[in-house]
Parts: sequence; structure tokens; C-alpha cells
Amino acid sequence: QSAEDREGARVFLEENQIVLPTIFDKDHQIKTPFGVNEYPKHFLINPAGIIVWEALGAYRWTDPTVRDELVKLMELQAPEPIADPEE
Repeated sequence: QSAEDREGARVFLEENQIVLPTIFDKDHQIKTPFGVNEYPKHFLINPAGIIVWEALGAYRWTDPTVRDELVKLMELQAPEPIADPEE
């Protein structure tokens, strides 16, 4: 990926107020382990490091329905809170 591609993606994320960890894998260190053969590919990874959702291609991150669905999925995948020993 060229510097122009990375800058275009950065501008897109900023203009659309998308705040997500974004990785530009120029050395392909992540591509193979995650099975990425096409771009862009999106993942939701739970705290245990397990992929719980993935999508390929352009994604409408700013669409309220998409955000609601992802939030629900994150809530389902969230670890159980640890009980406070003081209680």
C-alpha cells in the first residue's frame, strides 16, 4: 500500500468520525495469520483474541444500524465482570 493509500484511508476515517484501531500491514505480517486476501477486511476481536466477527469490502461504519449491531455483538462477547472482593 502506498503512502497515498494510507493518507486517503486516514482522511476517510477522520472525515467520517470513525475511531477504530486501523492497521496498515505493509510488511504482510498480519495478512497471512488472519487470512486476508482482499482489502479492506474488518475484524472484531474479543479480549481473548478470538475473531468474533469479520466483513470484507467497504463497510458503512457510520450507519446507525451497523453501529447498533456491532455494539450488541460486543456486549455479547464482553467478558463477565470480576466480582469485587470487598463486596
